[in-house]
Amino acid sequence: MKKRILMILTAVSLMAAGLTGCAASETKETQAPASETSAETVRESDGETSEEKAAETGYEAGVTSETSWSSEWLNMKFIPGEGVTLLSEEEKEMVLPAGDETFVYEMMAANADGTASIGVVVEKSELSPEEYMEIMKEQLQGDNMEGMAFQVIQDITDREFLGRPVKYMQVDSSYQKVTVRHTYMIYARDGYLVEMIGTGVPESPEALEMLMASFTTLE
Repeated sequence: MKKRILMILTAVSLMAAGLTGCAASETKETQAPASETSAETVRESDGETSEEKAAETGYEAGVTSETSWSSEWLNMKFIPGEGVTLLSEEEKEMVLPAGDETFVYEMMAANADGTASIGVVVEKSELSPEEYMEIMKEQLQGDNMEGMAFQVIQDITDREFLGRPVKYMQVDSSYQKVTVRHTYMIYARDGYLVEMIGTGVPESPEALEMLMASFTTLE
């Protein structure tokens, strides 16, 4: 479990740079067709589709199209505003390590200038949101990862997002004199943890706030 959390933390720390590259390089010629992409159509290594796994676990992956991401299971959707790039499945694979049947990157998006990004991860876990965050904090306060230094800015606290109670924490990472602020919000559902992970720069918190405002409920 600790190795998995370390993987998430490292991936998120690198995500902002990766998403910036995707946002800058996206053009009409490279955009995917308007057809929807869902994990339901992707075969897992054991031959089962995500749809078949959903029948076993109750979890159902969301759907990413050219213009939005939505999840009935999460009762959540994201419609990117002007200048915001919503990553396709292929682009997510370019900037993030592979998930598996217990760990899914639902969506990733970033603004055009790379000052903020947001992602949603669903992870099968027996831990509570607070237990998970406590392990995160322990890892962050340990040895530096990949040359990065971490500092907890906002300790674990209770917040609300889209009407849901969530555990909330903010952490700054420093690497080669560049500081990135990470915002974590986690809640539990049906044996899974739903992890919302935002990145931004401390000097421009409004950039991440604008991305967060693009989330709404389906109902």
